[in-house]
Amino acid sequence: MAVQKPTKLPVWDANETNIAEPPSTNQSDGWQVDANGVPQKPPFQYHNYMWNLQYKWIEYLDAEKANINGDSFQTFKVADAINDDEAVSKKQTILNITVDKVLTVGSGGDYFTINEALEEASKAYPLYKQGGYSVEIRLLAGFIMQEQVIVKGVDLGYITITGEDDETVIQRDTLTVSTANEYDGTNRYGAFNAINATLPVIGQLFNMDSSGGSGERSGVYAVAGSKVNVLSGCGVKNAGQHGILAFKRSEAHIEGSIFSGAGHNGVYAHSNSIINAKSVDASNAGTYGIYAYDGSTINAKSVDASNAGTYGIYAYNQSSINADQATVTDAGSVSIVADSNSGVSALTSNCTSNGDFEYYVNKGSTINIDSYKGDARTNITVNEWGAKGSITS
Repeated sequence: MAVQKPTKLPVWDANETNIAEPPSTNQSDGWQVDANGVPQKPPFQYHNYMWNLQYKWIEYLDAEKANINGDSFQTFKVADAINDDEAVSKKQTILNITVDKVLTVGSGGDYFTINEALEEASKAYPLYKQGGYSVEIRLLAGFIMQEQVIVKGVDLGYITITGEDDETVIQRDTLTVSTANEYDGTNRYGAFNAINATLPVIGQLFNMDSSGGSGERSGVYAVAGSKVNVLSGCGVKNAGQHGILAFKRSEAHIEGSIFSGAGHNGVYAHSNSIINAKSVDASNAGTYGIYAYDGSTINAKSVDASNAGTYGIYAYNQSSINADQATVTDAGSVSIVADSNSGVSALTSNCTSNGDFEYYVNKGSTINIDSYKGDARTNITVNEWGAKGSITS
């Protein structure tokens, strides 16, 4: 038999025994005042009534908690429970994920936009189990991304965005919201943006179209200690500005991903950021294929940084890049550059350029080209140290 919900709250009632806001200590303890101002003890019957009412509420709430099923736990104020209609509108829902979930986006799906699906998915957070639970946002066939994902101050790393098509188109002229310009004064309009946050895992390959302007229209932008995870074979092709930019102590784990055809930099780590870009396709970048700047680190082992407009791989201002076994062919100017106390390891790398050098060092920097393939034109004599630095083989 269901436990009946009480119809009154267990509070002192001015119409029963005392006034709502007692001006005296005695009244606040449950006493009332007679006509002469003398405190009067509440009737014993009213004490019994109050105790019984409190017991009924405890009994009712215990029963409600026991009856909860599924993956949600409804929490609400006792005052809201007096009126069922108010309780529906006021209660806060905390979802604990206990099963794998798939939310679909696009024509015929659960939601029209990625942001709507993320809003729904972010109401839930997975409970621990060995192996974990998965939350997938699946982009249906034919879906076109006409929005920006902007995550600020929250961790959505338990959500993975996937797609049914081989590639999902990003409509560039819809990237209109500037994000995080307070960090360097630059208005940036990334498709996927993290600001002191963790982006959903990108498990789909996106292709940015040529609509609208290209300036600062990047594929992925992470700033202020943010984190990004892009699965192998996934990423953003043909970004207007950067394929991916990790900025201000951010991290990106993008092994095997695709950030080719970027208008400026394919893979870019800035201001003490770290990117694991092993085996990434950063080919056909407009300026730099792989670029580490201002104390940043990039693992670019086995990357494809071919056909860069100017530099294939560039480490600047106390930055370091592992470019072992990298393909850095047909660079517009120089294949690999280390500048301003930076270092690049380019063991067994394959480099050719359309400029004067394949390897260039400056201001106390180093490049190791042992067992190199391709050409090896250098701006200093190999295995000799000088003011510009050294290139060792």
